[in-house]
Amino acid sequence: MTGGGQWVEILGSTPTMLGRALILPCDTPKAIEVAEARSEQELRQILKNVLQGDSASFMDPAGEFVVINNILIEHIIESQQRFDGREKAFPFIPELIADPFEIWESSAENQQTGEISFRRRYVKYLSLEKPKYRLVTQQFEGVWTGFTFFRGTKPSTLKNLRKGELMWGK
Repeated sequence: MTGGGQWVEILGSTPTMLGRALILPCDTPKAIEVAEARSEQELRQILKNVLQGDSASFMDPAGEFVVINNILIEHIIESQQRFDGREKAFPFIPELIADPFEIWESSAENQQTGEISFRRRYVKYLSLEKPKYRLVTQQFEGVWTGFTFFRGTKPSTLKNLRKGELMWGK
């Protein structure tokens, strides 16, 4: 999302409103975690190894393509707080997009500029030490582009991600 100003989410549905399960099944991952990066260069190399190049696109079960590229890295390095080991989960990106439990789409409006931004949230539990990995993507010029990938360990994190319009679910 660009421009200054506060972003306010445009409300939609929740799992409860749609009669969806509040507790998600935990899947066994196909990939394995990698070591935590110690530098920006290592961070970039981990993603490059996962993508087998500088970018890759993956199709989700709803038929949408998600492009993953260095925008993901730029988002992480713009804040020291985001350089927190989330790159260990980069190998799970392809399976998270191809086989999520749910895909939620939401929108937000910039209160200063009136700009509307659309985001997709891919939600899946993976049976790891901390099994709650999620990818949040943002639409840019008609393409869903990898925006951020993080882990959430609090129940409120899952609740905050599972809202908007349910685009696909198991």
